Amino acid sequence: MVKIKTAIFGLSLFMTACGQQRDAEIRNRLSGTWRCVQVASSHTASQSVFTIAPNGEFTNDVIRADGTLAAEISGTFQVSDRYLVATVSNDSRMGRSLPYIQRAKLIRVDDREMIIGSDCTTQTTALVKER
Repeated sequence: MVKIKTAIFGLSLFMTACGQQRDAEIRNRLSGTWRCVQVASSHTASQSVFTIAPNGEFTNDVIRADGTLAAEISGTFQVSDRYLVATVSNDSRMGRSLPYIQRAKLIRVDDREMIIGSDCTTQTTALVKER
C-alpha cells in the first residue's frame, strides 16, 4: 500500500512539473508584438495589437479601420494550465470596472502564430507575431 501511495505521489509531482514546464515554454514564446485583424459584419476591419513583455505586462491597442484608436488596454498576464489569464488594470473604454480578468484558452502557440479560444464557443482567434 505504501509503494502505491509513493508511486501515485511521484507521478502527480511529475505531471505537475510537466504542466509547469509547458506553461513556462508558452510564456517565453509570448513575448513580442502580436497582431489580430477582426472583420466586422460591415466588412470593415479593426486591428488589435498586443505587446507582451517578458515580465508579464501587456498592452493592447484596438485600432479602427480608419486608423483611429478605439481603446487602450493594459495590465499583467500569466499562463496557467494552457490558459492566458490577463488582469486588466487600465482600460480607456467608458464604463469598465477595474480591475477585471479575462481568460483565453491557448490552443496553439509557436514562434509566429497564436490561436486562442474560449470554453464557451468553438470560435477561435488567430494572432500573428510581428518580426
